[in-house]
Amino acid sequence: MTGQTAMISAFGVLLLVAVAVLIWVRRSRSSGWRLGLSVALLLIAVAGLAFSALVGLYTDFLFFSEVGYRQVFWTRTFARVIGYVVGFVVAYAAMWAITGLPRRLFAGMNPDDARRTSQVLKWTRIIVALVAANFVGLATSGLSLQLLAAVRQVPSTTYTDPIFGHDLSFYFFTYPVLRGLLGILAGIAVGGMAVIGASFLMATSVPGDAALRRGLHSRLSFFAGILLLIAAAGVWVSMYGLLFQSNGVVFGVGNVDKVVRIPLMKVTAVGVLLCGIVFLLAAFRPRLANPKVLGWVGALTLIAYVLLVSGIPALYQRFVIKPNELSRETPYMANNIAATNTAFGLSAVNVIPEPDTQTTLTASAIIANEDLLQNVRLWDWRALADTNEQLQSIRGYYKFNDIDIDRYTLNGKLQEVMIAARELDQSLLPDTSRSFINDRLVYTHGFGVVVNGASDFTPEGAPLYAVKDIPPVSSGGFVNISEPRIYYGESTSGFAIVKGNSSEFDYPQGDANKQYRYTGSGGIRLSLLNRLAFSFVDQNVNILISGQINSESRIMVYRNLQERIKHIAPFLEVDSDPYIVVDPNGKLFWFGQGYTTSQNFPYSEYYDAGAELDGKVINYIRNSFMYTVNAFDGATTFYLIDKTDPIAATIDRIYPGLFKSLDDAPTFVKDHYRYPSGLGALQSRVFSKYHMTDPRVFYGQEDQWAVAKERYLGTDSTIEPYYIFFRLPGSTQQVFSLVTPFTPVGKDNLVALMAINSDVSSPDRVSIIKFSKDRVVYGPFQVEARIDQDTTISQTLTLWNQQGSQVLRGNMLILPVDGSLLYIEPIYLQSSSSKMPQIKKVVAATKDKLVWGDNLDLALSNLLGTPVDIGGVGPATTGTEPVVVPPGTGTTGETGATETVTAKQKALIGEAVATMTRYKEYSAAGDFANAGKELKTLEEILAKLDALSTTP
Repeated sequence: MTGQTAMISAFGVLLLVAVAVLIWVRRSRSSGWRLGLSVALLLIAVAGLAFSALVGLYTDFLFFSEVGYRQVFWTRTFARVIGYVVGFVVAYAAMWAITGLPRRLFAGMNPDDARRTSQVLKWTRIIVALVAANFVGLATSGLSLQLLAAVRQVPSTTYTDPIFGHDLSFYFFTYPVLRGLLGILAGIAVGGMAVIGASFLMATSVPGDAALRRGLHSRLSFFAGILLLIAAAGVWVSMYGLLFQSNGVVFGVGNVDKVVRIPLMKVTAVGVLLCGIVFLLAAFRPRLANPKVLGWVGALTLIAYVLLVSGIPALYQRFVIKPNELSRETPYMANNIAATNTAFGLSAVNVIPEPDTQTTLTASAIIANEDLLQNVRLWDWRALADTNEQLQSIRGYYKFNDIDIDRYTLNGKLQEVMIAARELDQSLLPDTSRSFINDRLVYTHGFGVVVNGASDFTPEGAPLYAVKDIPPVSSGGFVNISEPRIYYGESTSGFAIVKGNSSEFDYPQGDANKQYRYTGSGGIRLSLLNRLAFSFVDQNVNILISGQINSESRIMVYRNLQERIKHIAPFLEVDSDPYIVVDPNGKLFWFGQGYTTSQNFPYSEYYDAGAELDGKVINYIRNSFMYTVNAFDGATTFYLIDKTDPIAATIDRIYPGLFKSLDDAPTFVKDHYRYPSGLGALQSRVFSKYHMTDPRVFYGQEDQWAVAKERYLGTDSTIEPYYIFFRLPGSTQQVFSLVTPFTPVGKDNLVALMAINSDVSSPDRVSIIKFSKDRVVYGPFQVEARIDQDTTISQTLTLWNQQGSQVLRGNMLILPVDGSLLYIEPIYLQSSSSKMPQIKKVVAATKDKLVWGDNLDLALSNLLGTPVDIGGVGPATTGTEPVVVPPGTGTTGETGATETVTAKQKALIGEAVATMTRYKEYSAAGDFANAGKELKTLEEILAKLDALSTTP
């Protein structure tokens, strides 16, 4: 909380002022009120700093108690405190013991000089040692959790590095601690040298001080020797760092490292060790303490280090490896490829090579994949976001931060839906209404969700909502929302106080507003002590003095999801896209995915995780856990997903009770688990290079891929991984998956599809469909080009892009359908003056044909040349009741009687409608040749229809 930080800074300034006043008083030999003032300021500052630290701990304790993770709080707090105390005490004791100056060093000085010099050096020693020990204590405190992880680490058998033979746990836990401890030891040595250096500066040159200066020299030599011993250990440990750096064509240890650099680093470590021993001996053998001797030893060691570690390996690289790079680096490239794929969860990819994509799409294939096509996502989240803002934000202060894609069972069928939480954004309230009471006690929560089928839209092209309005109204088999209030959310910020003396704003209702009093258990009770603590931490005195707050009031803190999770478990990484879920009882929960990451996976290349992890650079990642947060009361639960991850297993050992097993989670938690899109995007970037597992191919980078492009709002951009129900070739099961299409670098033809299964129990999470290289398979951008080149479609789109309207293109979706690839893209139309996109057309294409229609049924009918009915995706072209022929139009039965159309007649009628639509489109475009063909086809269809109606 920023208020506490500001208060600590203020007390820090006050402390400096108090010290300055005290020094001035002492120097001016003043007393009385001046001395009293300085002492009072000093006491206030020290008490303020102590109070700031304690009140911060106290409010944290209250928060961890509320969420049920006290054990995490105590473990972290004790580890840091103990780390600081141990580091401080050890450092101070070591510096105090080694920098002690015996009386004999002052023997050559007169008593007055000896006493005065001794006192000056004593206080110099105390002050400098305290400062240095404080920094060491802070460093030890920062390292304490890593030390705890190293001690409690869970061994891993999934990977052993091929150079030094250590397992993953050594590099994840032990190696960082070794480096940290060497840094702390070096800090102690540097602190000791600082004490001696300050003593040199503070010691006044007086007759007879030669022994004193020799003593200081010997101690300086001692600390220099210790520093060199630490440096020798550092050189040895730094050999492991070669596993994490790029060296030519190999990421990790290459041939020059294995053959030359590692042996020379060992020699260098021994040389630095011997140099350190010389400096240590010089501390006890005055003759060796000659500065020139020690200087030459240090210089020779430095020159040897540069030549051995840098010079010779560079020559070996240029004249030995470079002419034969491929053959010499092949085994090391193989290490690099295998390690990177393992580190990013791509070592067990289910590869489906060269599926047949040349089969012509048939009506029977469409019917066989009816369940898949009924869930085709026709709503692009970008277009839907604008439409929701226009139709469902209701008031200006409500905001849909994001559109989430999920799946629910509605009326017995699994259906893909788009769902968005209606959060309250206080920044959108009028400035005149902003106050402590309104911001913290009145406008406290958002209200409800908006849900629509991913493939459903009205005849006007608007979303067909399954949940809408305020209060939320459910339809289409969606559960009724029993608790719509959102106190914790994705874009929620700042604290809120509930159960105050006045009611909260609930939702708008006509000319008045509906009021509400919180009935849940969320938040921390505001006793007088707690009000004082939170007013101090948040630097807001209103919490303490407001008459709208009583002893039953509760303060909700860390209401933003990411802030909440990171405050509970800062050692975990969370994704950037939490999503809202409605449980079977109609309650709202936020779901989010979490990661464990590292920069210490041997031989694995580093990648920038992008916005998913705020630009963090990593070379290992696992989706090891997920979390849920109740939007009403903030109840937070962590579920362990990947039990094989050594980092998550170690965290679970350090903080028992933090994770619950996903096996024990409620069914709806497992049903709504969603593979994180950010991780999928990162894996697609890694796999675009590391799918090349043959070192020879990898060396030439001749088969590198890129994520395919698409067009939206006239801009060409890389396709983001999208959620869709997907059926792998040869499979009978449709799976909710995260899909990414690939093209060769610099080309637009489709080379592969990555589909990542959201079923955590599936043995094949990541699947790759690789297409044959001996023929062209259209990529999304090539299909976009075909749309532009279609005269009918392009002319219509050009016409629509005028007259105050704008055409938008949605995601180009690619579906393998029984030996054929089906491309589907929705086309939206929106007013230039008001963003409210509506679906107007659906494009459907195969390898040899591209058409569009008013909905998916008509698009597929036009594509196949025969009527298709997959269940009315989009607005239905016919009702659900049997089609009825008006009296007098048939020739069978009695005159005036109604007749039910047969399935064949219904198919011909649909085909006639589709043909007539094409005829009108050709006519409107002036293409009379094709219009004539369609008219002739229509005549043939009508003849067939007439033949069926006259057949007895």
